Amino acid sequence: MADLFQLAFQDYKSQKKYSRMLLVLMSTAIIVFLCIHSLAGSIKNNLADIIYKPFGREFLIWIPARDEAGYWEEKEKIEEALAEEECIGNIVIHMGLTPAVWNDLKENNTIYFTAYITTIEDYAISGDVSNPKKGEIILPEYIYNMGSKNQYQYIKGSDYIGETIHITVKSGNNDEKKDYNFKVKGTFDNIRSMADGNIFCLSEEDALDIYQYYGLTGLDEFIEGIRQEYPNQLESFYDALNLQFNMAITVKSGYDFNAAGKMLREKFEGPSYVSTFFHEDANGISYMEFLIFLSDIMSFLIAIAASVSMVLMFIADMRRRKYDFALRYSMGYTAARQILLYGMEKMIIFMRAVIISVFITVICVAGGNYMIQNIAPFYRRSIVLSLDWITIGITFAIVLILCSICVLLAAFRIRKIDTARVLKEESL
Repeated sequence: MADLFQLAFQDYKSQKKYSRMLLVLMSTAIIVFLCIHSLAGSIKNNLADIIYKPFGREFLIWIPARDEAGYWEEKEKIEEALAEEECIGNIVIHMGLTPAVWNDLKENNTIYFTAYITTIEDYAISGDVSNPKKGEIILPEYIYNMGSKNQYQYIKGSDYIGETIHITVKSGNNDEKKDYNFKVKGTFDNIRSMADGNIFCLSEEDALDIYQYYGLTGLDEFIEGIRQEYPNQLESFYDALNLQFNMAITVKSGYDFNAAGKMLREKFEGPSYVSTFFHEDANGISYMEFLIFLSDIMSFLIAIAASVSMVLMFIADMRRRKYDFALRYSMGYTAARQILLYGMEKMIIFMRAVIISVFITVICVAGGNYMIQNIAPFYRRSIVLSLDWITIGITFAIVLILCSICVLLAAFRIRKIDTARVLKEESL
């Protein structure tokens, strides 16, 4: 068998032009298929995972409340309606982008508040991240792009556990400000949970207080200014100008997010996604799926070109090498031995194409991971590229099938060779 393989390898080397063209075509098709599937598939999986993160598992329900009393009344109604639904976590006020200033930092100190959601407990790092009481706050563990830190550096939130931090909230309607002091209760992993480094979690009582201060302080004067500037349009502006209370309904980890959304839409009118991360990454998932689809089309077209070229080259090769087959018949080679020899030759080409393609794919994946871990901002380093082993297995199976087809076609042609006639024709 060793001498047969050596002979097959010599035949492979002697068909340099044919072998090289087939190798390039096959390798290109496989590389496009494997690389794009592995890279785009890895990114897609990382993005798809966002629906299992706390800030991506919220629905927003608009409620007809215009003050705190109305908020608590509407919340009680919603809680009663969802009391039997095991998939629902807590129901809290949705603060939107309510900004504040963290006075303990001298620069880049703008933060944003969110009311506490129970699913954040899955990402606890230090301290206690269970339901905070009034005057308590939960920080992200990796506070980046704040203070003197850039996107490659961070302040450790756990360094503030047990300490009191000082925060100032400015009204959204005028220049009035109010100071708040919060005791840091715990920290959560804002990288794995896909939250920014400046999202701070409050108790619902503090969230309501700050939300109302930000939205209501100076509102009457602001509306009066609008009335004077646009006297005939105030009524159409009224709803937009007045403070609105909205409910953020969280879905517990392990429950189907889309099924929960369907249930909410059946119970209430108009719930919609809240999380900015979810929207952005949902678009990213669509892009990755399109990229994978595009790679399938490209790979399919290249594979067709490679297959057609292979068939044409195979036919030409069989015609050109009839004398070689006939000569080996005359040397005592059996048909089975010649078929095995030819099959080994094609297997060398196909296996070399697979090895080269997998090697290049491994280099691309390793290079992509190196760039993510060493060049990308650290908060994006949770993305991990990996080989798509299913795709590699499918590719290997396809290669084996192609190789088998070639061997079968070769067996049919080799067995039909008329040794005497071919040798006679060649001698003329």
